[in-house]
Amino acid sequence: MAKHPSVLFEIIRKGNTVPHYIFGTMHMDNEDAFTHVETAIIYLKKCDFYYAEMNLDARGLSEIGNYFLLKNGTTLDQIFKRNHYVRIKKILLKSFGIDLAHFIHLIPFYIQTLIAEKALNSRYGLPLDHFLWQKALESGKKWGALKLLRIKSEFFNKYRWRFRLNP
Repeated sequence: MAKHPSVLFEIIRKGNTVPHYIFGTMHMDNEDAFTHVETAIIYLKKCDFYYAEMNLDARGLSEIGNYFLLKNGTTLDQIFKRNHYVRIKKILLKSFGIDLAHFIHLIPFYIQTLIAEKALNSRYGLPLDHFLWQKALESGKKWGALKLLRIKSEFFNKYRWRFRLNP
């Protein structure tokens, strides 16, 4: 069992008493990803702003694909030995209906996410991060995205962290 079984964090900026909340999400749409969603929604209602890891509106989603491209035109069949690539391609097509040829320019992490989505039961029709984004928009929250690693790093280093387990 994890030392802190929650992915909801309360953070307070040094020298300030106003709490902020960060809910660590998985980019999945299964029961495990949504385990603490009710608690996250309670805290979402208390907030004025909602920040996601990246911009999840239509324009932002169109830019996300660039994060998953292999560098310098590299393809998956160049990363793996030929026989290994052919074997993986055959297994993915037979087991999950994923034709690796359609994803040849994408990083293996993206392929792993596709496999997980196919293997796990869908619950809400949206990955958890998109679901919470929609909830924030529906409730009229101001929103933003922590899209650059440098900004994320600076943001996380400004705050004192405390695990928050209950609403």
